Amino acid sequence: ANCLGWIVEGVTTGVYGTLCRFSQEAPTPSQYLFAKALICMSETGQPWHDDPSFAYRRRKRDLEFFMGRTSGTRNLNVPTAKRNYRRYVAGLATEVCATA
Repeated sequence: ANCLGWIVEGVTTGVYGTLCRFSQEAPTPSQYLFAKALICMSETGQPWHDDPSFAYRRRKRDLEFFMGRTSGTRNLNVPTAKRNYRRYVAGLATEVCATA
């Protein structure tokens, strides 16, 4: 959630240019970075599958599963982090970026 928050902050503060909104039709650079991060989410940091679209969907599903799990830590910040994650990923996620 923190990593995604920093990416979203980059959009809203203009780090990636003047486009301060997320779009499915004209994705921002941060949306491409998010897609690339998911595609390369492996032990080596390299794409683990030849089909970027498949890798994106699979790793996004893995991340969703992880964020949906009960942490068991009793950390009071966990519910807030999960809410933030859902909010951030709603803006960042677009499969268009995995195929470009």
